[in-house]
Amino acid sequence: MAKDRKITFQETTHNSTPSGKNYLLVIGINQYQHFSPLNNAVRDAETIRDLLLENYQFEEKHTISLLDQEATRENILESLYELEDQITTKDNLLLYFAGHGMMNAQETQGFWIPVEAQEKRSQYIANTRIRDILKDIRSHHTYLIVDSCFSGSMILRGKNQTEDLITILPSRRVLTSGRKQVVSDGPKGGHSPFAKCIIEYLKNKPGEGISALDLEYHVQKNTPRTAKQHPEAAFIFGLGDQSGQFVFTPKHVVKEITWEELAGNMEACRTYVKDYPQGQWEETAYWEIASLADTLRDYQAYARKFLRGKYINQALEKIESLEEKEAYETAEKRGWIALVRFINQYPDSQYVAKAEEEIQRLTQKQKEPEVEKVEPKIVIKEERKKPESKNQKPLKGPIEMVFVEGGTFMMGSEEGYEREKPVHKVKLSSFYIGKYPVTQKQWEEVMGDNPSNFKDCPDCPVEQVSWNEAHKFIEKINQKYSGLNYRLLTEAEWEFAARGGNKSGNYLYSGSKNLDEVGWYYQNANKKTHPVGQKKPNELGIYDMSGNVWEWCSDWYGGDYYQTCFDIGLVVNPIGPEKGDIRVIRGGSWYDDSHFCRSSDRLSDGPDDRIDVVGFRLAASPSQ
Repeated sequence: MAKDRKITFQETTHNSTPSGKNYLLVIGINQYQHFSPLNNAVRDAETIRDLLLENYQFEEKHTISLLDQEATRENILESLYELEDQITTKDNLLLYFAGHGMMNAQETQGFWIPVEAQEKRSQYIANTRIRDILKDIRSHHTYLIVDSCFSGSMILRGKNQTEDLITILPSRRVLTSGRKQVVSDGPKGGHSPFAKCIIEYLKNKPGEGISALDLEYHVQKNTPRTAKQHPEAAFIFGLGDQSGQFVFTPKHVVKEITWEELAGNMEACRTYVKDYPQGQWEETAYWEIASLADTLRDYQAYARKFLRGKYINQALEKIESLEEKEAYETAEKRGWIALVRFINQYPDSQYVAKAEEEIQRLTQKQKEPEVEKVEPKIVIKEERKKPESKNQKPLKGPIEMVFVEGGTFMMGSEEGYEREKPVHKVKLSSFYIGKYPVTQKQWEEVMGDNPSNFKDCPDCPVEQVSWNEAHKFIEKINQKYSGLNYRLLTEAEWEFAARGGNKSGNYLYSGSKNLDEVGWYYQNANKKTHPVGQKKPNELGIYDMSGNVWEWCSDWYGGDYYQTCFDIGLVVNPIGPEKGDIRVIRGGSWYDDSHFCRSSDRLSDGPDDRIDVVGFRLAASPSQ
């Protein structure tokens, strides 16, 4: 039978770098001397330890295991002091604890229960004691994972120190199995729900590595699906966190690299820059790739990453030359009018003479009137669209909408996660967007029920709505109010609107560089949704696009879709991959750290998933 990892009684009063070492301390206790035994704490600790030793950058000589009778108060503290003496500023520390935990009567302090402890608080290890010791350990990254009841008390609330996603900055983070609550130990012979999520992710995640934030999101999202507990994750306040993140890097990455192994070998260089971010040969390897491939894409990749790099002037010259070549080749495929435009755009180009010859050849084959009939139609069509976009009338209906004039923007972020890369050029037509997410009141008026977890708040966003259920709502509201044709936003429309459209101030979040001004998220939401429109709007007058609830988009999610768009060069009104298994969600939520609330971040869920962090917002196309 499953047990809980708790003791109750009344008191009498992100970059793991290849150059540093990864230290590991695992603690697991099943057979307590004075408290009820647990089923799986030792098994969880051993399984996670063995996975890290076998598959990731951890070595047995830098690993300490304290299991069952070894996990005394003295041994735990002495092991931490031993690590304090060994660890340098280049090294990283991962600490995993699985066992009983408890809170004091005032719920202000949490404790770990060592194996020999009796019902005396003086025999436990206070979370504050752990924090004090960790403060003295001079590691680059310290990552604490705690699977015990009331482990959420490890987290001290504090102001986010920075919003950068730079893995080379030091970090001090903690991932706990629950808030200030009882958590499950799982069925005998298995794993706790919390440990099971971690183990599955470490086993199945592709080999490029796992950042702390990716692991935390996976565990926070999936643990509540099998147990009534809500894992928490945050930086440990006061220990010098600079918003970096530990990375679980696979073992195959750990090897000494010489330039002789990389020079002239494009495949080796590509592997190196992927596996060794900030490695000593990183810039040279990027330039070697660009030089060997001699493609616009690779020169651009170098220039974006090394704005003041050693080879930046050569890269810019190459980019200019290849853009000119690409522009000519594209014009050549499109016909003589495109070639005329090319000549006007690049009057000094080496391809001008060739373009003039091609124009002469093409025009001799066609009768002039036939050409004149085609081209004016295209021009007239374009001319008609512009006045409509600037003077579009407000869209009347039950949902308050904001008009977003079409435009071109760079979608994605080179500073974010891999899922946000590469940045690519997108052109969008004009559209309408809901001023707010769909609220519980609006949902009830159409559907007659309220699926939300946070009820009794009619102006809060509706949540616990699947993608398929959102479409049922859209179908019904379109039937009820004919002529409106509401729909979900495409992912590109969502990001364009979140960034402020053509009025964009290039903020990190939707409408501000300070998330507290525009959004409800983990640090300020008090673990719930809030009525829409209480924070500042963005540049277009749209509210709550950062935080409060994630919002469904119409697109299937594709991990390589951004690369496909980048390879095309300019994509017009993209609608995502043709097929898939999961749908895009955008914007972050009340439950998430600030990183997930950036306008460029993107995640996904199954179209039938119903979670209290996901809602939706409506879109509509202008009348033609």
